Amino acid sequence: MNQSTGTANTPRRPPTPHAPQHRWMSILYGAGVIGALNLGFWVADALWRFTNPAHLPTASIYPPPTSWTQALFQNIPPYTWFMRALWLGLTLLGGILCERLWSWQNRRARAGRASEQHYRALFENAPVSLCVTTQDGRLLEYNAGLRQLQGFADTEVAQINVWNWYANPADRKQLLAQLQDEGYTHRYETKLNRVDGAGYEASVTSTLIPLGDQEVILTVLEDNTEANRLKNKLLNERSTLARQVEEHTAALLRTNAELTQALRVKDEFLAIMSHELRTPLTIMMTLADNLYQEIYGPLSERQRAQLRSIQESGYNLLSLINDLVDLAKIGAGQLKLQHTPFTVRQVCELALQAVRAQAQKKTICLSLEIDPTVEVMVADAGRIRQMLTKLLHNAIKFTPAGGQAGLEVRGDADQAGVHFVVWDTGIGIPPEKISQLFQSFNQLDTSSTRDHDGTGIGLALVERLTHLHEGVVSVQSHPGEGSRFTISLPWRKP
Repeated sequence: MNQSTGTANTPRRPPTPHAPQHRWMSILYGAGVIGALNLGFWVADALWRFTNPAHLPTASIYPPPTSWTQALFQNIPPYTWFMRALWLGLTLLGGILCERLWSWQNRRARAGRASEQHYRALFENAPVSLCVTTQDGRLLEYNAGLRQLQGFADTEVAQINVWNWYANPADRKQLLAQLQDEGYTHRYETKLNRVDGAGYEASVTSTLIPLGDQEVILTVLEDNTEANRLKNKLLNERSTLARQVEEHTAALLRTNAELTQALRVKDEFLAIMSHELRTPLTIMMTLADNLYQEIYGPLSERQRAQLRSIQESGYNLLSLINDLVDLAKIGAGQLKLQHTPFTVRQVCELALQAVRAQAQKKTICLSLEIDPTVEVMVADAGRIRQMLTKLLHNAIKFTPAGGQAGLEVRGDADQAGVHFVVWDTGIGIPPEKISQLFQSFNQLDTSSTRDHDGTGIGLALVERLTHLHEGVVSVQSHPGEGSRFTISLPWRKP
């Protein structure tokens, strides 16, 4: 191989074929060679006829030649003219064949030179650093990328040994051993030195290539200094980010633990205070009932009316305290369900019976519709009646006088579920406020002039009791068109 001159070689246009005069010169040259053979045949034939006149087949017709000129040009027998014509044709054919052969050889030579120039240009202008070396480190071929990377001049190539570029001799030995064992190395990370002594981080990809009677090493060098710097920067940023995430996660866990503790303390406080409030309230309600029944003496109508107000307010307060106790127990994980078989119709009728008086005051028509396939299921009957009662109470509360409300029970054999639907023809709920329904102590109408009273814990209790039953509660409602609350529970049969 010729050593690179260090200049970028641009591929040249392939040479044009021979001009017509060159072609005719080739033909004449070939014809001249064959013509010389033809002339030699003429001389040999004349010499033979001159020296062997007795053996001529035409001796009886033509007298024997007496001189060389007569043997060459006079008294020539017919077979000699035939042979001379044959050799003349062979002369022309030989000239043409020689021209074709030389033209073919010239085309092959030109194509070889063009191909060599083409690949030389590709090698020289490749966007990577390439070099071909012997196994002892002598530089055979290199391109402009390597010359620029290592910073040497073409005049210094004779004194260069590529193995001296390695900053760590152990890396050089390991790379050479890997080349001998496997025949190649892929992106071997090492540190190299430039000719001026400056070091840089590099990756080396090499392979052994047979070349003549020896094996040479084709090597690709890449400068990874900037890439490694960016990689280390990214790793540091990732490590910093991971540390910050861990710190924030730990802070969130601490905050979550504190909130959980605060909620547990709050629920325990509510449970204790609700219990302490319910005990004296129960005593007060018992005394009010005794007074209303005139156990301690007769009452006037005015006194009886006042006692009824006391009883209603007391029962409402007792119901509120019971709801608070249930919410606190659920929050503290202390509420346990009592799963027993029960008759669905009986529970539904008890729930309707609990709100029938309230509905009669507003002349609201109540209805009950039960799927005949749903007869018995296993769940906490008391809690289901509690949920249905609260939903029916809300339905009547938000339905104008003369409206309708009802309870439907549908079985879903495919999904193994039972759907309890409480519906009404009341004022409905705006779509943007449905997501707030099941939040504790939340009232959709928070104005001081709202038409409906309440604490906002009834629906929250319904939602939590439904989850304890492994069910879901959903709402369908539009303003002015009423609402449909659906409690979907697993259908567990005895």
